[in-house]
Amino acid sequence: ADDKWDPPRVAHIGGNDFSSYCVHDGKDTSFVIAYHGDFGSSTESSSNAKSRTWTDSGTITAKKPGIALSFHRTQAAPGTLSITTAPAEARDLSKPAPPPRDFGQKEYDLAKGRVFLLTDSGIVRQLDIATPPVADHEGAEKFAALIAAIPPQEREDILMKPKQKEARALYEIWHPYARANGDIPGAMVGELAAAVKVFIGYNPTWETVPTLNALLPRLDASHDWKPADAIALLDEVAAVKDSPLDMAAQRATRHTIRNGEKLPEKFADAAWERR
Repeated sequence: ADDKWDPPRVAHIGGNDFSSYCVHDGKDTSFVIAYHGDFGSSTESSSNAKSRTWTDSGTITAKKPGIALSFHRTQAAPGTLSITTAPAEARDLSKPAPPPRDFGQKEYDLAKGRVFLLTDSGIVRQLDIATPPVADHEGAEKFAALIAAIPPQEREDILMKPKQKEARALYEIWHPYARANGDIPGAMVGELAAAVKVFIGYNPTWETVPTLNALLPRLDASHDWKPADAIALLDEVAAVKDSPLDMAAQRATRHTIRNGEKLPEKFADAAWERR
């Protein structure tokens, strides 16, 4: 006898404070999209028992204006999920997305995480946390509690982490100076802007200079930055040229006092004068 045909199933659980869209096989979660708010969904998924093929495809649209994503997965590559997002101010997913590069179409390896958290900025973060199928309101409540139970620092490390190496290094320097609400002070972004200007001044003929010049007005020190926006900005600069990020990091660490560290050996026998 033929194996039982069991294509992916879908469960959309909505709520004012938390919503989820889960694709599963009744036992294991294939992937789940979550949002701290209410969203609607439309699906174009299909399955063919005769050819044993299926497609997961659809769109998630938050009730809060301007936040949406589309997704696509096929039986030919069940471990890969393609997600297309648009910035909060541009919901048209059919057109190429503008920067920052957190937006646009991306392919995700589900082995690295099956949970995708949609944020109010329109950015999607992949979380590597295990969850059973979220198929009803009780499951959605447990799932929301699971995300909330992640320690704040660990949750921030999962959700808020630049992708580029140099961007991550600079963000780790910025993070201790964050406001009580987590926002990054505008002065930090201003230091990056200064580093970009220095790089342009020393390298006026480099091919990346026009793009960096176009980025400069957005490196705005006049206001604090939400972590997700600061991270997206860092990744965007890194994608153009990482040297300004290194320069900003070196300048920041040069003025950092590290309590408890020994003086360099060359100062061990220095004749210190008490004043």
